[in-house]
Amino acid sequence: MILNVDDSDGARYVKGRILRRAGFWVLEAASGQAALSLVRQHAPDLVLLDVKLPDINGLEVCRLIKSDPETAGTLVLQTSFLYMSPSFAQLWGHPIDDLRHDPRSWLECVQAEDRERMKVAFDAMMIDGHMDAEFQLVRGDGKVREVRARAFPVSNTAGVFYRVAGICQDITQQKRAERMLLKEDRRKDEFLAMLAHELRNPLAPMRSAADLLMSCTPSREDTFKARDVIARQLHHLTRLVDDLLDISRFTQGRIVLHDDLVELRTALNTAVEAVRPLIDSRGHTLRLSVPEGPMPVRGDLVRLTQIFSNLLHNAARYTQPGGQLALEVASDGNVLIVRVRDNGPGLSPQALQAIFDPGTAQHGDKAQAISGQEGMGIGLSLVQKLVKLHGGSVHAESAGPGLGSTFVVELPAQPWQSWQPKVGKRASPMGAPRKVMIVDDNIDALEAMAVTLEAMGHMVVTAIDGPVAIVRAVESQPDVILLDLGMPAMDGFEIARRLRAIPELQHVHLVAVTGYGQPADRKRTAEAGFDRHLVKPVDLEALLRILDELGEAA
Repeated sequence: MILNVDDSDGARYVKGRILRRAGFWVLEAASGQAALSLVRQHAPDLVLLDVKLPDINGLEVCRLIKSDPETAGTLVLQTSFLYMSPSFAQLWGHPIDDLRHDPRSWLECVQAEDRERMKVAFDAMMIDGHMDAEFQLVRGDGKVREVRARAFPVSNTAGVFYRVAGICQDITQQKRAERMLLKEDRRKDEFLAMLAHELRNPLAPMRSAADLLMSCTPSREDTFKARDVIARQLHHLTRLVDDLLDISRFTQGRIVLHDDLVELRTALNTAVEAVRPLIDSRGHTLRLSVPEGPMPVRGDLVRLTQIFSNLLHNAARYTQPGGQLALEVASDGNVLIVRVRDNGPGLSPQALQAIFDPGTAQHGDKAQAISGQEGMGIGLSLVQKLVKLHGGSVHAESAGPGLGSTFVVELPAQPWQSWQPKVGKRASPMGAPRKVMIVDDNIDALEAMAVTLEAMGHMVVTAIDGPVAIVRAVESQPDVILLDLGMPAMDGFEIARRLRAIPELQHVHLVAVTGYGQPADRKRTAEAGFDRHLVKPVDLEALLRILDELGEAA
C-alpha cells in the first residue's frame, strides 16, 4: 500500500494513476494533517510525500511520522516537481540533476540510430497524448541497455502542459531472450529443410525399386537389382534418421563420424544411385570418370555418400532439363579430388563467395534461376561441414552466369596397400526354431516380420492389440514377444506390465520395438520389465542374435 501525498490535484492524479497501473493499492492525501491521519489508520508500506503542502511542510510531516513509535518504521520518499524513482536512476546511469534542469536532455543518452525515431515519438506524444516505444540507452559507464518507455503529457486545470509522466522499463534480458528464440527458430527451420532434403535422396531410388518390383513381369535379374537397391538405401536412410533426429546433437552443432577405412567408389556409386531418378526425370546425361583400382579414404561411408549425393542433387536440380553433368575423380597419390560439373546457370563472383552460407545461398544465381526450389544453401552448408570433418576441403568454381558450375572436393587419400575390401556378409546360420509372438497394430509391419521369421523356420503368433496379445500369449506360451510400444488403447508398457503379472509367462523374453532409441528411452523400457530394446526399422541381424541368445541361455 502506498500513500500518495500532494496538494496538486494534477500531480497527485498522475502519480496515483501510474502506481495503480503498476498494481499498487494507493491512498491519497492533499495535506499534511490528512497524511498523518492516514498513516496512523492504515500503516502504508510507503509514503510519497511532496515537500510543499498547504498546512504542514513535508519535512515536518516526515519528522512527525518518524518520531511516532507506531509509524517510525514507515518508508517515506519525498518528491519534488520532477520525481524519478531510484530504479530509474539506476537504469539511467547518468546524473539525475541533468534531467531536472533539462528534461529533454534524455535524448542525448539514446543510442544514435534510435535518437531521431525517439524524438519523433516524443513530439508525437505531445499531440496524440501517448508514447510507447523501445530504444537503446547508453549509460554513463558506456553500457547499452534496451528500454521500453511509456509516457503521457500532463496539463494543469487551465489545460496548459507542464510535465510528462511515465515509466521506463529495462527490457534488456527480454530482448536477448527474444533474439535467442528467433535464432533457435531459424535453426529449427534450417534443420527441417535439411531433414526434408536429406531424406528425399534415399527415398527416390527406393520408390523406383518398389515400382520395378510391382511391375507385371520383372526379370530375375531386375528383382535382385531392386532388392539390393532397397537394402542399400534403407541402410543409408536408417543412419540418416538416427543422426538427423538427434536434436541435442543438432542444436549443439555436433556431428559424429564413424572412423572407418572406406572405399570412395562405394560412396560415389550409392550417391549416383540415390540421385539417378532425378537425373533421369530431368533428361540429363551423367558422365562418370573414375580411375581403376582402390580409392580408400578414412571416414564415414554414410556421410561421404551425403556429400556427393547433395552435390549431384543440386547439379541435377538447378541445371535446365537436358543438361550435361559429370562426376570426375582424380588422384595425385596423397589427395583424392572429386569434381561434380554441370552446364547449368552458373554462379556470379558474389554468389561464389556466399554459396556455402545457409543464410545467403538462397539468393544466389541458381536459386534465382529456378524459383521456388530453396534448400541448396542448407545442403551445401552441410557438405562443407562434413568435408571438413573428413580432413578435406570443398570449393565452387564458375566462369560466370550461364557458364555452368563445378564443385571440387579434396579428401586425404589412404595408402592403397592398407585397403582390404570387405567381403559380403555370410548368411547367419539358422538357429533352433523359436516360438515368436509379434504384437503390432501396423498390419504391414506385422505381416512383413512374420513372413521373414517364418521363412527362417520360426513359429510365429501375431496380435494387433493388447487384449488379444495377452490371451494368445497365455495360449501359445511363446519364447519371445516382439512388442510395439505405440499401440492404441493399451500401449506396450501396459501390455508388458500385465504380461509380467501372469505366472505362466515369467519365462517369456520381452523385446520392446519402438522408433525411440535415446538412452532415456532404453532406460524406461528396462524399468518397465523389457529384456531388450530394438529401434525401428528392426535390424534382422540384431533380432536373430537375440533368438540365438535364448538358446544359449537355455
